[in-house]
Amino acid sequence: MSTKLAIIDIDGVVADASARFAKAGEAKQAYLNEMAELQISDERGATDAYWEAALNPEHVYLDTLMASANAALNGLLQSGYHIVFLTSNWTPLKNAGPQSYPLEWYTSLQAAVEAMQEEGHALP
Repeated sequence: MSTKLAIIDIDGVVADASARFAKAGEAKQAYLNEMAELQISDERGATDAYWEAALNPEHVYLDTLMASANAALNGLLQSGYHIVFLTSNWTPLKNAGPQSYPLEWYTSLQAAVEAMQEEGHALP
């Protein structure tokens, strides 16, 4: 069996996450301000605050669809492609929003390829 496969990243390709990352920047700055008031320097804690906010499922609503992403995904589906989303944000965001497509999600290209091979798809 031969499969036409499209492996697509989410952030910056399908979704514009700039508002969510701006919110994360605000969380980092708030943490730094709080620590400064206590005369504490904690860059690691600030970085943790940033990523906690960036990967918080409650902030996914800030993401917007990239221009033409919906049309491109529909075009791939209509052309018979099997679509796989590849993202490093899988765990905190996997159930954050509605899923309009019957798609598969993987956190590494290797995992996606192995899954396709296990299903019997002939991949180069």
